[in-house]
Amino acid sequence: MDTFLSFCVGTLPLRLRCLVKPYLQALVLFVVGFAGLTALLTPWALGYWWSVGVPVTAGFGACWWLWYSWAPLARNYKGETRLAPLVLALATFVTMGFNFNAYLFFRLGEVRDVQNTKELLLPSTAIFFRLRGPFYAGKPMMGRHIVHYSESERGGARRYYAKYYYACPLLAYATDTTNILVTPPAWLGFAYEQFLGENLSFGKLDTRQQDFAVNCEARVKSLNLTNFTYLVRDEEVSNGLYRAVHASRLAPTSGTPLLLLPAWTPFAQRGNDSLHWTLLLTAIGSASIVLLLLVMPLRKDATTNE
Repeated sequence: MDTFLSFCVGTLPLRLRCLVKPYLQALVLFVVGFAGLTALLTPWALGYWWSVGVPVTAGFGACWWLWYSWAPLARNYKGETRLAPLVLALATFVTMGFNFNAYLFFRLGEVRDVQNTKELLLPSTAIFFRLRGPFYAGKPMMGRHIVHYSESERGGARRYYAKYYYACPLLAYATDTTNILVTPPAWLGFAYEQFLGENLSFGKLDTRQQDFAVNCEARVKSLNLTNFTYLVRDEEVSNGLYRAVHASRLAPTSGTPLLLLPAWTPFAQRGNDSLHWTLLLTAIGSASIVLLLLVMPLRKDATTNE
């Protein structure tokens, strides 16, 4: 143990210069490059193609560069001994990029103040909406759509889930619900999801599905849909919410409805959760990588040349 510690301490300058420094450089370049491109292009409509595809691509590029920078770790001619920190680095880049993209989405997305609901009919690229004028959430005209699905686990187990989608028409006044010709300018969308159980019999599964539906209706009945702080455009247009819209009596006969997701947190704090996850996951991943770089055995000629 003493020999191992003395070896690590003796090679510390080499490890910091040839192993730790390249990783920190790659990390800074990744963050600055990803943030700069996202701010320049604002590619929110690309969805997962950007939030996952770009971090994966950039992460592979960074790891390709680190493959050569971390040559002192290659103790055989193929260099497989570098794979452990490289895989961990790739995972860090991808998870950090995904959460960082969510934070940038909330902080850089276009904000629009709306004086009345009719302004929602105007063409706009805004992501966030703040309603300043009168509006009415038509809960009696709300559309519903429920989805039941299951997933197979290793060992043959099957887990059952249920998700209940709601779409509430956003109108100017309560009297608008009496006019069947009125097309709501926007819809408030939200959903509840629950794990029902594992390896359930048909009777028990049916009972839990019905109980879930009853509980959702009770939650919606007591839900205040007028005290949200802002609304977020549903860029992906969830298929479940879309079906809920068309289950309403006020559903549009043509076109894509504007689906808005209500948020109850203060507007100034939007995206803070994503930032916290970004910092936490980056700190954990980077600390693990640096620890590996400081204790992993080095190639013999790397220490000899030093």
